[in-house]
Amino acid sequence: MRLDETINEFVKLGLYFKKLSSFENEDIIYKQAFSQNTFFSKKNICHAFFSLSKLLEKENLNKWISSYSLSKKKTKSILVICAGNIPLVCFHDILCVLITGNNLILKPSHKDSVLTYFVINKLIEIQPKFSKRIVISNFNKKLSYDMVISTGSDSARKYFNYYFKKKTFNN
Repeated sequence: MRLDETINEFVKLGLYFKKLSSFENEDIIYKQAFSQNTFFSKKNICHAFFSLSKLLEKENLNKWISSYSLSKKKTKSILVICAGNIPLVCFHDILCVLITGNNLILKPSHKDSVLTYFVINKLIEIQPKFSKRIVISNFNKKLSYDMVISTGSDSARKYFNYYFKKKTFNN
């Protein structure tokens, strides 16, 4: 997919997030996410969807991405290890991997997998081509990836730095 096509698909996702950010919305996803992580109140989830909807406005995406040179390059497979302390905290990492034309290997947090799966499924529904660029995994040593992105505490960083010492690592 071309960059402008990818941006347009994320803009559509942002419009969907804006609808979900309404506190009056009765979508079951709020209840499922709360049952998985009781810190994820409907108010917090709505706030996350609203904030992400702003991020995904076309003008904001174009302004952000214009700061980077995204010339044709070899596609990389990037493993994203998600944290689960804030609703959809890993979304920006997902966006960065996909908007740069790379392939995503996603290891959702067990504390935020409901929302993460929900968003990935919606993105694939909007643009089925993403299904060829996204793999969701519980992570194992047999995975083939070029880089790793993770979010977490200082102790998690120490663990990941050791575990992935032979890979390019961003945290």
